Amino acid sequence: LAGNCLSGRAIWNGTTNIFGAKQGAAFTITSSPLATYLILKASGGSANAPASYIRVRYDGSNIIVETTTNSGGTFTTQGTFAATFATTDRLTAVANADGSVDVWKTTSANVTTYLGHSATVAAFTGTGRIGMQLVVTASVDDFRGGTLP
Repeated sequence: LAGNCLSGRAIWNGTTNIFGAKQGAAFTITSSPLATYLILKASGGSANAPASYIRVRYDGSNIIVETTTNSGGTFTTQGTFAATFATTDRLTAVANADGSVDVWKTTSANVTTYLGHSATVAAFTGTGRIGMQLVVTASVDDFRGGTLP
């Protein structure tokens, strides 16, 4: 695990831990603010600052699936799904082999809701690393992820 404390980002970077073309990541939100990001298919750049990645971002009322190919200098929105999360809810995202993303919410009552499917992005059909980014004072629990069949 490599982290970047200035931006609250942690990317799994082991040279043998590049995850497959279909990969998923999830975490449980444990504090406010609830603004948190999952990072999928991170590649290029440095260990702590990938050049290209998919960001699944919660802004307080929506999940926004975004892509960047310039180290986060600019993002392109690939999908927006209305959703509200509370502490103890789980955010799960799957980056598919075709570059699209599927997103789910699971509540503390173990009710899972499918939130949506993003656009397909040809630049994100390969493999990459997974990670997360948190805003200052936010926290999560039970981060998990990896290659999916």
